[in-house]
Amino acid sequence: LKRIVKYAVSHNVRQLGISVKCDIRDVPQCVFSCQTLTSLKLSVCPRGYIYGSTLFPKSLNLTALTTLHLQHFTFCKGDDDDDNMAEPFYACRRLCDLTIDYCTVKDARILCISSATLVSLTMRSDQSGDFYKIVLSTPNLCAFAFTGAPYQQLLGSNLSSLERVSIDAEIWSTSLESPLILLSWLLELANVKSLTVSASTLQVYIH
Repeated sequence: LKRIVKYAVSHNVRQLGISVKCDIRDVPQCVFSCQTLTSLKLSVCPRGYIYGSTLFPKSLNLTALTTLHLQHFTFCKGDDDDDNMAEPFYACRRLCDLTIDYCTVKDARILCISSATLVSLTMRSDQSGDFYKIVLSTPNLCAFAFTGAPYQQLLGSNLSSLERVSIDAEIWSTSLESPLILLSWLLELANVKSLTVSASTLQVYIH
């Protein structure tokens, strides 16, 4: 893995996909500072897989990155972040398309997605009991899609560009908070031009 990744980075790779079972420390750090990388898909699960046990790097230096797809990571607050906030993407100055699959937050109560260039955001989650807030500071966001259990409060600042929202929510019998949280989502996203909800989302809402 190290030889392949280092070879790709040394040859100015632009698109890179890594899906492996190993420790995050086995992924060469040059991946997170590659100046030519425009698209990165990354899934790193340790052997004897434990959900959310792979810590995402506290900072990225991917100045050319426009597309990022992450799976099974835990976000932590950075050294300069607020005590209750994790903001893992603030250094990605050209990010346009972000997908976060089955990720969680540790040592923070807020996941802040802050990007002046982000156009599309996709999130998938099946974590129960993860009651943190998602704060969107994305003035140019046009499309937002969510699939999974809505356990996190959603707060947006300057979402005037948001046009398309798709929500496919699920609920388990042990959850009493999800319907209220989902309602708060719909209120937060009330000004979108197009809203698509699944049948299961309606069931959550009237639960």
